[in-house]
Amino acid sequence: MKLKSLIHNKLIQYIIAFIIVFYIKLVRLTSKTTYINTKNIADSNDNMIFAFWHGRELMLTSYLGKYGKIFSVVSLHKDGDLVTIILKLFHSKIFRGSSTKGGLSVLRNILREFRKPNHHLCITPDGPRGPRMKISGAVIDIAKLSGTKIIPVGCSAKKAKFLNSWDAFMIPRLFNHITVEFGEAIIINKNTSEEQLEIAKQSLEDSLNNIIWNLDKNYGRKKIKPGKIKQKNDTNI
Repeated sequence: MKLKSLIHNKLIQYIIAFIIVFYIKLVRLTSKTTYINTKNIADSNDNMIFAFWHGRELMLTSYLGKYGKIFSVVSLHKDGDLVTIILKLFHSKIFRGSSTKGGLSVLRNILREFRKPNHHLCITPDGPRGPRMKISGAVIDIAKLSGTKIIPVGCSAKKAKFLNSWDAFMIPRLFNHITVEFGEAIIINKNTSEEQLEIAKQSLEDSLNNIIWNLDKNYGRKKIKPGKIKQKNDTNI
């Protein structure tokens, strides 16, 4: 059996997913976590859109469940199957689709979830394939249609390995110090003009990048540049 076929095997995916989730939980158990600017999500009964970059996705999804019921949108591509299993193990409700496939159905499901109090969408606006750290998804449109505020959020770790992937995916080590930071809410509604939407989009991108850059800098790490430029592995021991 070819490696690609093996990875897409359901049984293998469940085994990999359980290993990943177990490891993430072990990282959290053995690490000290600091939360910054939680005042930005003080009224957690409000629905929120948690927006964060793709490379920090799994760690953040594991943290954000403490603030209410979370749900996520995952691509219909086969690569999304493993991610779906992992997110479900973190008690996230999953909707499969994209802007080109099943987008209308996904949007209806999102709006339906937002009718319930304390339900939060987790979304990676630079996913599923980039460019890295650039807003390319439908997060702004979702916020406009639903009237739900966007909360930028990022995390970094003192000891971590970064994969040489398009998203510079972060794998934190055990016995660590991890920081999670929330940015100021971005408010959009149905009356927001196109010009204001562009400003909001840029504000979200700037906020997410600044959060990551500042957190990484505090841990003595070089700035990860936006775009599809590959980065060398950056390991802090």
